[in-house]
Amino acid sequence: MPGFRLVVRIGSELTALDRVLETRARETEPLDPDLACIAVRTGLGLVSCGFISFVYATPEETIALLRSDVAKVAGESLVIHNHLVSMYAARFALLSGQELPMHGGLFEFPDLGIVRRVLSTVQEAVEETTPLRSCRRLGAQLRGRGETFDNDTLDSIAAQSGLLRAHGIDIDALPPWWWRGVAARARPGGALEVFDELPAGDEFGALLQD
Repeated sequence: MPGFRLVVRIGSELTALDRVLETRARETEPLDPDLACIAVRTGLGLVSCGFISFVYATPEETIALLRSDVAKVAGESLVIHNHLVSMYAARFALLSGQELPMHGGLFEFPDLGIVRRVLSTVQEAVEETTPLRSCRRLGAQLRGRGETFDNDTLDSIAAQSGLLRAHGIDIDALPPWWWRGVAARARPGGALEVFDELPAGDEFGALLQD
């Protein structure tokens, strides 16, 4: 609809990501930061496709804001969505050496102000769930090393903190991008601006520009 903004959300099924973490577990550090970096780099790389003005990437998913001057013809938004999901999956496989099923979602918002609020809320949720996300990754690695682990044991902050401490992980020492993700935006002339230490709330939302 005229004036509306399109957002594409891309990520892997958590069970599929768990399987990759399990496969790599015997040769990787706790939480597999290399795989997390690959996922973030894959998401940021989508900016180069020319359709995107802003992208927010985390170790689990990527959210991309399409430029306001694309997808003007009926059906074109779905074509772009499919292209981005395919591009993400291909780049992730190339960088990681692991094929991982990806899924996407296409969302239409009335204006950029709503998109800013939505992304700020998503970032807040990413930060709040960092202990749980970290424990899930660690749990997949433990299973990959032949240990018994059940995600249902992670029902409290105390349980999450205890698991991480028991395996030498200081949650407060994890880098900012692990807590809040990384963002990039396309600048006039094709330049790319990357934000690896993101602000929160309205300051984060203000990074999205027309």
